[in-house]
Amino acid sequence: MRDNLSRAFAAQAQACRDLGSPFTAALMTALAAHWPGPGTRLGARAAGFGGDLGPAGVSLPLRVAGGLHHLHLAGNEPALARVWPPDGDAGLLAGVLPRVLQRHDRWLAEWIDHAPQTNEVGRSAVLLAFGAELVGPARACRCGSRNWVPARG
Repeated sequence: MRDNLSRAFAAQAQACRDLGSPFTAALMTALAAHWPGPGTRLGARAAGFGGDLGPAGVSLPLRVAGGLHHLHLAGNEPALARVWPPDGDAGLLAGVLPRVLQRHDRWLAEWIDHAPQTNEVGRSAVLLAFGAELVGPARACRCGSRNWVPARG
């Protein structure tokens, strides 16, 4: 499992670098280095995933990243503000992640049961067109994974 997970984090980090997402690439690298052991709920739950854990499979690294992003956006983990863009310093990830993973072990273990959603605004284009016909122009504001907030434009 550990080798499969390490490969998944490495593949996702490379994909993020290739696509111009340096923070997420750094997050993937830091998660690989500080991944909790099988004695944690998150580690045990991750060990239950089979097959390809990377971007071409179940995207376990992005599931974890999505959970951390949610914790940050919801204000449930103030330490993430020190590392998260646009104002954070990704160089501090190694010092922050182990404690964050420990504090939110149970919650993250449950979170990773859900597949990541990475393009809500793109997928909602048809809904925006339909909504424009019904109520007039609108714009979508992406506020993070699993959050979509319509706003009048």
